[in-house]
Amino acid sequence: MQKAAPIDTPPTSGHPTDEELAAYIDGNLDMAERKRITDHIASCEDCYFVYSETARFLIDSSPASPGDAPFDEKIVPFPSSRKALVAKWGAIAALLLIGIGGGTYFQLLAPPPGLPTGDMTASLPQSPDVHQGLWLGPTYRGEGGGGEEARPDEAAVRLGIQVVNLQVSLRAGKVTESQDVIARILGLLKDQLFTDDLQKGYTAITVALANGKSPAEVLPEATRLARETREAVETTSLDLGQWVEASRLASLGEDPTFFQQSDSRSFLRRLLWRDRLGFEKDFKLDSPTRASLEKISEVLGKGDLKPQDYAEIRRETEKILEIHYPEA
Repeated sequence: MQKAAPIDTPPTSGHPTDEELAAYIDGNLDMAERKRITDHIASCEDCYFVYSETARFLIDSSPASPGDAPFDEKIVPFPSSRKALVAKWGAIAALLLIGIGGGTYFQLLAPPPGLPTGDMTASLPQSPDVHQGLWLGPTYRGEGGGGEEARPDEAAVRLGIQVVNLQVSLRAGKVTESQDVIARILGLLKDQLFTDDLQKGYTAITVALANGKSPAEVLPEATRLARETREAVETTSLDLGQWVEASRLASLGEDPTFFQQSDSRSFLRRLLWRDRLGFEKDFKLDSPTRASLEKISEVLGKGDLKPQDYAEIRRETEKILEIHYPEA
């Protein structure tokens, strides 16, 4: 018998395909395949999320026809031993065990994990390719940041991109580059409601740098402001911007560390499934962005990334950035 991977280190490859999970939920696999997927779900947070959310969606959206067994009775009940394993993920999501008729399904009420800017950017490689390759959006003379009105979700995506760029610039010790990024952040914030304090905070960082403070000295304040920025805009959109820019920079440096982080892996997989099943109430991926994210997910599923894989991730992230934040 193959031993399941430890629960604290879910595997990054070998996930069941969408078709296999659908057949598993429907109970259409033989015993060997069913056991293989059961063992995998028992040790993979992301696949368990997909299993549980898909089961919930199918039960909620597929009422039984007269004379048919309730749909929830057709779904493979996951072994009760899973409850003990899920306890080790208590900080990740609330888990409800709901019994309906003769069947049972799990409902995992978890959005994609939040992406704290400071923690996320700390995993990015420190190299010239990275801090010289920031995606800055269009350049405007004068105020330097805004220039056009963006939809609230687009503004949040762009802010996510720029708060990552600010962290990268400060960590690289780049004063002028950091001030330029702050000008862009201010341009994006000026059209957002209730951001006066944020604007004052970012302006104070620019002043501090101009007065001789080092980037390292103002980095903690930039990290604090990044947390407050999350509270001022649509969070999923902001995290999408953060994730895409961080992924692009990690691919520029050909460093797997960012992609190996649990939150980074979970964010992409959960975002795609929640969008596909319609669980995001105030957020919907456009078709080109979804297609690029799905390609990136396929590449990351390989586990051991090669130079051509990093190049493909970079191409797909740049496609997304051209949609939401064109430089021209």
